[in-house]
Amino acid sequence: MVEYASSSTSNDPRGSCQKLKISEYWFNDGDIILQVEDTQFRVHSSMLARHSEVFSGILSIPQPHESMDATTGKLPVIFLSDKVDDVEVLMSIFYDGIRCVFCPFLSIQFFTLLKCRAYDLRNRLKFSQVSAMFRLGKKYCIDHLKNEAIARLRHDFPSDFDSWDKLWEDPDSGDIIYDEDLTWGIIDLACRETSLLSIIPAAYIYFIFNVPVVSRFTSYIVAVF
Repeated sequence: MVEYASSSTSNDPRGSCQKLKISEYWFNDGDIILQVEDTQFRVHSSMLARHSEVFSGILSIPQPHESMDATTGKLPVIFLSDKVDDVEVLMSIFYDGIRCVFCPFLSIQFFTLLKCRAYDLRNRLKFSQVSAMFRLGKKYCIDHLKNEAIARLRHDFPSDFDSWDKLWEDPDSGDIIYDEDLTWGIIDLACRETSLLSIIPAAYIYFIFNVPVVSRFTSYIVAVF
């Protein structure tokens, strides 16, 4: 759920009585603030509206002049019910383009020294990042983002045996990095979304071959409860 609040916030959320964190995506010329959990993003309404029909509709609602007065330190705030990590992925794609998701071929330390993001959409992505692209792409009507996630998931969990056999022989040819989030998360995501039903058989095969029996039971309990 997205709520639009006419309440305002300081240009620096650290000055608030509530302990809020500043996201990496905090731009001094931003004209709107997204609050996700305990983190705030100061971004540009034009950027949000350009990429998302949902944000475009929200931002088209007239707001009191007082809440739009950035010169007095007051900006409109949109409260999002998403996860901070998911919104970080979304903002990184909006602002950094292809340089936004973890690149497995270069070390994090290397990018840290250069003070730049170790991200590249042209390479393989973590499942947590792909699922964020799918969920937020669907929620906020960002079709190109959702379609990119679906294409990667269908490629790595094909419905035909020949494609699966090729991926089994060469796992590095996949579009997704196999991490801990992938095991039960891929099944949970696929079972909830009709557009991903075709990947369920391959997802279960992956789960059976890569997760010990005890861990399967634990993953199930966590997912259900």
